[in-house]
Amino acid sequence: MTPPIPVRIGEEEVREDRFSRFRLIPWWDQTKLQSARVLVIGAGALGNEILKNLVLLGFERIVVVDLDKIEESNLSRTILYRSSDVGSLRPRNFCVERRDHRGT
Repeated sequence: MTPPIPVRIGEEEVREDRFSRFRLIPWWDQTKLQSARVLVIGAGALGNEILKNLVLLGFERIVVVDLDKIEESNLSRTILYRSSDVGSLRPRNFCVERRDHRGT
């Protein structure tokens, strides 16, 4: 059995913010995530979950390509859309939601 690898926790790791627990992972680099560029094709049910997770992980440069509009049938399988969003374009709605969620 391999002995556990000691982890040293510095002042930056102790600082509490939304990503503080990720910094406890030795190889985690939040600045790489924040500066990365991600392209998501489709903002339907699967794309919706991917977009949610990317934002929660701290990705800031996300491009969404989807030519569909939000339909009422989308509401039961997505978290980013509300009844008031029916008829609007999916990528535009994601930008508004992201701004509200991240405060940017």
